[in-house]
Amino acid sequence: MERVPGAVEEAAKAGDIGALYDWLNTVSDDVNRYFINDPTSNAIMCQHDYPLLMWTAACGIITPEKVELARDLLARGAEVDKSDYIDRTALHWASRGVGNASPALVSLLLSAGADVHARTKHVGTIPIAFTVDPWAFGSQMQHLSRFSSEASLVIFERLLRAGSELDNISEWPNDSLGSISASSESAFEALATDASFQEIKSITANVLAAGSYGAYLHEQRKQVLSLRSLANRGRAATAEPVMNFLVRLGDNGVVWNVLSHWPPPGR
Repeated sequence: MERVPGAVEEAAKAGDIGALYDWLNTVSDDVNRYFINDPTSNAIMCQHDYPLLMWTAACGIITPEKVELARDLLARGAEVDKSDYIDRTALHWASRGVGNASPALVSLLLSAGADVHARTKHVGTIPIAFTVDPWAFGSQMQHLSRFSSEASLVIFERLLRAGSELDNISEWPNDSLGSISASSESAFEALATDASFQEIKSITANVLAAGSYGAYLHEQRKQVLSLRSLANRGRAATAEPVMNFLVRLGDNGVVWNVLSHWPPPGR
């Protein structure tokens, strides 16, 4: 591994992503051999050196500019699942939800083939656990001075759609998404009334009860069809425009086809 030139590194850490682009355009060899030394971003994690793609997810706030840099690095051959000293990947880091652009980075990494089942060393934690981890919310407060739990919810759902499991998120004894969520609520009392965080907990419980994310979605779609049937018979009404649109559709097969694309990718 080789460190990015000092002036470029300092400019990037100060937010000048253009300096990195200028330097990258002079690089003719493998981008995976270079790293940025950024010990202040996550000092408590003893992590100092970050491969370039991982740096976009791990250090500071994930901005649209960093997402575009990640896209450029992937196009240059960056390894999407290149890991750090305890086998965290860029997807692990991005799943913390530090910044409104973090869901876009997660989507980019997933489209590039990032492994939702990748496990860290020792504890064996997969990326979806980081959406509810106390460390993630601590990072949000450190860099944003607020929670970005809305981003965490979007990331959580995108990881589910990508095939992440919920019942085996860690190899640590008795560790589960529920126990990790409880630790976060204990550390940050405001999460007890945070709508997005509570929605993650609710979806987790419902998916585990249904047996799989696919079965959970199937049950949700069945409930929509039942409500549509009641509405068509004048026994139910809603002001929800999407539901009214479904009610007006005349064929259950068409409705089911529409519902097969629910929830929408933008969520």
